[in-house]
Amino acid sequence: MSPSPLPDKWLNEVQRCEQAVYRAARAVDAVSSTQARHQLQTVVRRMDAELPNVRALSELGRGLESSESRDDAVVGRVQSQLDDAAARFGMVTDHVLEAVVELVAAPDLSRIHEQVLVLRDQFPLLRPMSAVFGPPPGSAPARALMTAA
Repeated sequence: MSPSPLPDKWLNEVQRCEQAVYRAARAVDAVSSTQARHQLQTVVRRMDAELPNVRALSELGRGLESSESRDDAVVGRVQSQLDDAAARFGMVTDHVLEAVVELVAAPDLSRIHEQVLVLRDQFPLLRPMSAVFGPPPGSAPARALMTAA
């Protein structure tokens, strides 16, 4: 009997993000208030719009990992970015599910609107690629903005 193939850690993170979007979409689809459903769907659409970037980052990581000139530090940063994205997708989904449960318990469209605004401020869920290929974490930026007086 041949050993089972090792799980693809890159695909696993993509699937976690996809599942988060799927769960949030199913919960929002069940909301009876059209106005609340439309507001919550804006969050789900933003999540869904970021999935191609998650998939691209996964492919990048897989390619870098199998490269002859593999840079373990960069591979680690790509993996960290994917882990972070999966966690952030999950957190947004959890907040969407909480909003749906609260809406069922006590319908309040103004509260839903406030929660949607807070959720939309969380985007983008995926960090910029400069976080992967930029300077190592903790290093000082080459240039910084001055604080407003």
